[in-house]
Amino acid sequence: MGAYRIVEKNKENEIEFPITKAYFLVIILGLIVTPFLLEIISFLIIILFFILFIIVFGIIQLYNFGRIPKIKGKYAGTIEFFEDKIQIKSEIYSLSEISTIRFYVSDYVGKWTILFFSLDPNRSNGSENLIEIVLKTGSTIRVFFQLHHSKQFLENRENLINYHKAGKISFLKLIEVLQIRKYELIQNFKNELNQ
Repeated sequence: MGAYRIVEKNKENEIEFPITKAYFLVIILGLIVTPFLLEIISFLIIILFFILFIIVFGIIQLYNFGRIPKIKGKYAGTIEFFEDKIQIKSEIYSLSEISTIRFYVSDYVGKWTILFFSLDPNRSNGSENLIEIVLKTGSTIRVFFQLHHSKQFLENRENLINYHKAGKISFLKLIEVLQIRKYELIQNFKNELNQ
């Protein structure tokens, strides 16, 4: 079908500290506490800092509006889905050695994200899609990969159906990944699978 680029994330980027939220909280606390502890002039200085913060924050938000961030990590090969196997980089995993497959596929390049009090760009780079393969040996393989548009993963429809028929993907996960949401369509799809 298609090969998808694997993204290996940098360890230091997995935990992000929201500095803007902390700064905003300190300013709010300062606004509440300052009148009781300090003179009126100090209170006005805090208000000026707060206004300056709002202006700078707004400028950065406008600058980042519509921007797609760089990948936090590196590209490390491809992942490909076949009827009876999955290839990750040069490793091939046949369905017979796989116990369970779980997909978390909802991200794509350019997807709008809502990030309150964040200085990050508000569009996605499409690298938050995850496949977890649990092997019969008990080990788990986790791979993040990139999608370029919202319907790109649907190219694998037949392979995903084969994985479900082999007992590797649950029905609920299958309809989620195939973006089947309406009750009628789910029932039609269920009947199609049983034929």
